[in-house]
Amino acid sequence: MTSASIMPLNASPLILSFEEAFDKAIDFDRDYEKIWNLLETPEAFLPYLAWTLGVELWPRDELVSVEEKRELVSRWIRIRKLRGTKRALELAYEAVGVRGDIVERPGGERFRIKIKFSSEEKVITPELRSAVIRLTNLIKPVRVHFDVEIEFQFAANLYVFGALQVTQVARFLGEG
Repeated sequence: MTSASIMPLNASPLILSFEEAFDKAIDFDRDYEKIWNLLETPEAFLPYLAWTLGVELWPRDELVSVEEKRELVSRWIRIRKLRGTKRALELAYEAVGVRGDIVERPGGERFRIKIKFSSEEKVITPELRSAVIRLTNLIKPVRVHFDVEIEFQFAANLYVFGALQVTQVARFLGEG
């Protein structure tokens, strides 16, 4: 047990051993300010910092780099302030690396938005599609329903006729 223990006097040996192990892992006198700094916090503490700052959608580790996670946390602070607006949706999509064209009230329908993504910039995998739908559900106003269209583009070279471009549109109805 360290000399500056924060545990009560009647703490069990298990709790005291936990405190001792934790003290060896982290030097709070040195690391406390780094933990609260988004750019300097160790990678292991990044999910906890994100949770503290209210990030509601955290990516799986193997899909996103540490820099992208830090970018998501920094953008999420602004997204929470703008929640329920078109700009908040745009910022959220930028945070996960896609660009969506958002049309409010398509065809004059009230309380409906249409979001169109193109696969030109980034390949939209099923995981990314489900993340976009979860993001949209988190940020949009509750009364708004949405449709998501993903446009897949394939290019094939024909040596005689030049280039042929085929476009297929997949439409996914949102859960909202």
